[in-house]
Amino acid sequence: MEIYNCHIHTFSNQNVPDGFLAFNLLKYLRSGQRAAFVSYWLKRIIPFTNNDKLERLASFLDYGAKGSQKVIFQSIRAFYPRDAKFVVLALDMDQMGAGEAPKDYLHQLAELESLRGQYPQAIIPFINADPRREGVAELVKEYIDHRHFGGIKLYPPLGYYPFDEGLHDVYRFAEERRIPVITHCSRGGITFKGKVTPQMRRHPKTGKRLEGTHPSTFSDNYTHPENYRWVLEEFPNLKLSFAHYGGGKEWKEYLHRPRFSEGTDKSWLKIISDFIESYPNIYADIAFTAVDDSLWPLLKVLVNTPQLREKILFGSDAYMAQLVGSEREFSIGIRGALGEADYRQIAEINPKRFLAFERD
Repeated sequence: MEIYNCHIHTFSNQNVPDGFLAFNLLKYLRSGQRAAFVSYWLKRIIPFTNNDKLERLASFLDYGAKGSQKVIFQSIRAFYPRDAKFVVLALDMDQMGAGEAPKDYLHQLAELESLRGQYPQAIIPFINADPRREGVAELVKEYIDHRHFGGIKLYPPLGYYPFDEGLHDVYRFAEERRIPVITHCSRGGITFKGKVTPQMRRHPKTGKRLEGTHPSTFSDNYTHPENYRWVLEEFPNLKLSFAHYGGGKEWKEYLHRPRFSEGTDKSWLKIISDFIESYPNIYADIAFTAVDDSLWPLLKVLVNTPQLREKILFGSDAYMAQLVGSEREFSIGIRGALGEADYRQIAEINPKRFLAFERD
């Protein structure tokens, strides 16, 4: 079996803006020794909380301080078979309102391009497209056509809607060439910085008043899967994967709230599943969400639902996911829970179909 992990990250803390953490703490924590100290205590706190942000921060401190994307990638790859392949997702944090990073996004891309050159059979890099970056469509085309990148990454909680007009040329390019696009779609994660202004409190398409007064909660409005209805109306053949399949919280809501999947009160899991059934090229990965082994029975059911079986992708979200054990334990745990046929479906068969596209 040729395993594809369809969702990992390798950017280091050198690629992250100074204001990523409150009070510019990241400047202090860029030291590996200091990061290790804080991570140690976070891991002591996490078992007594249900806080994804603390989990992500602990993992970020552990891996982000390793200093280079190569070292981070090697640390992840070591837990997988030698022929495993990894979709490495870049992240443009220059636009999130958190100041500057020691090495900005273009440096991050250059490092990732170099890393891909060192591991051409193992790494499939995705370029992050932020509509606020000048010339983003041209940048995307350059990296896809001339620098051997394998797809496009979106991250709306950094402060934009996926239907932003600045992404239209990116979508058109991706749809025409069947280039895979992966978009963050779970509550939380990395969010924009700054104030939520009165102008932001109205949804630009529906006019609905939006909830949330802090970026950490307001960003869910950018991330909500319903925003993709406008994208898919214009680009119905877009090859698009919803990372995290809505997220663990939404999976638990789906399991525990009566009638949660009906009417307008749909879980993000149900909305994404509806998209998969309604459009030909919609996928979803289980990165971070499937870290919670209490959700594995639901995953088993989803993988064995005929309408969804061919559209679910294996991913871990390394290194942003704080695993209970190691990457190997996570992957083998999922493999054991699903069985060989189902695991091969999400870790090899579906990824090969998703990642294929027409190159010039």
